[in-house]
Amino acid sequence: MLERFNLPPATLQKETSALSGGEKQRIALIVTLLLDRPILLLDEVSSALDEQSVRTVAGLLAESAQTVLLVTHDPRLVAACDRTVHVPRRKEPVTT
Repeated sequence: MLERFNLPPATLQKETSALSGGEKQRIALIVTLLLDRPILLLDEVSSALDEQSVRTVAGLLAESAQTVLLVTHDPRLVAACDRTVHVPRRKEPVTT
């Protein structure tokens, strides 16, 4: 999985504080995928990723037998989905 996300094995030896945002995000996603849960809840999973990593994520999601609920603004990830639900913005502010 490290290779697929273009991360050298030495990444696992780094202190967390020495990792970039994209490295942290890719490692978190790898851990999530390796847990092999039946349902994945992913929120803006591509926000700190480079173009190649986004393509990797899209490919993994397209191949996955898991149920994936994905919140994203990224059209590349939307294209990997079987079904989409568009939630429009509320025009009026919510008051409580």
